[in-house]
Amino acid sequence: MTTKASAVSYAERGLLVAAAPAGAPAGLPKAVRKALLGCGCGPLGCAVAGWAPAPCVDPLRASRLWRGGPEAGAGVGLLTGMDAGLEVLDVPQALGAAVLALGRPGLGPVAETACGRFHFYVAPSGAGPCITVPGRGAGGPSGIRWLGDGSFVLAPPSRGASGGAVRWHRTLDAPLPSALRVLDRLRDVEAAGPLTPGKSDNGASIPAPVIPIGIALPGGAR
Repeated sequence: MTTKASAVSYAERGLLVAAAPAGAPAGLPKAVRKALLGCGCGPLGCAVAGWAPAPCVDPLRASRLWRGGPEAGAGVGLLTGMDAGLEVLDVPQALGAAVLALGRPGLGPVAETACGRFHFYVAPSGAGPCITVPGRGAGGPSGIRWLGDGSFVLAPPSRGASGGAVRWHRTLDAPLPSALRVLDRLRDVEAAGPLTPGKSDNGASIPAPVIPIGIALPGGAR
C-alpha cells in the first residue's frame, strides 16, 4: 500500500494523521531528526521549529495532502493521546521481538520501526507525552517509552533516515488492548530474559524522563 493510500486508510479509521518530513532537514537538531526519521517517535513540542504538523481525520483531506508537492513523499505521522484514540508503547528491539515470538493473544497492533524498535499500539489511558517506564526488580529504566498526549509515531509504510520502512507485524485490524495489560507482558518477559535496560538498540541512552519506583503510572500501574 502506498503512503497516500495508508494515510487515507488511517484517517478512515478516525486516526489523526499528519505528513512527516520525508528527509532529514539540515536545520533540525539531531535529536529531533532522530525522533522524526529514526525511531519514528517523539514529543511534538520538540519538533515545532522544523515541523508544524497539521493533523487531520478527514480521508478526503488526507488524500489531497499526499497528492502532490513536498508532502507527496512524506511519511505518515499518527498522533497519540486521548483525542487521537491510541497510545503507543515504544519498545527496544530485543524485548519486542521476544514478546512477539511467544505468540500470546491479545497484544493488539504491533509495528517495527526503521531502526528496529517495536511499537505496541494500545488503548488511550491519559499518559503523558513521553514516559520512560521503570523496570522490575532493581527498578532501573526498562527501555520502554510510553507515548501519550502530545506525541506521535511514524506509521507504516513511512521510511526512516536509514531508508528502511516502518512495517506491521500485527495490523490495526487487531483491537487495541489495555496499555497496562501489554506493559505487564513486556515487563514479565524483560524480567525473565538477559535484556539490557535503559538503552536504545544503538547503545545510546534514551532521552526521556524517568518515573521513579513508587510513582503511579496512568491507570494505576507501577
